[in-house]
Amino acid sequence: MNCQRCNSEKLTTISGKTSDCFWYRNEWNGYEHDGYVVLKEINDGEDYISFTFCRDCGQIQGDWKAGKK
Repeated sequence: MNCQRCNSEKLTTISGKTSDCFWYRNEWNGYEHDGYVVLKEINDGEDYISFTFCRDCGQIQGDWKAGKK
């Protein structure tokens, strides 16, 4: 598998359980969430989140759609 943007082979996958202590921040608007959460909109109600990103260009792999506010 190669990066969809730069074709690099340097991909890293991260996975974690979100029903435990989970924190995230949207850097573009400063929104933060800290606490217990289930990501129903993006993960079919499972409490795990997983994504793959390119270590060369930073692109998160896959198709991303605009979420709800």
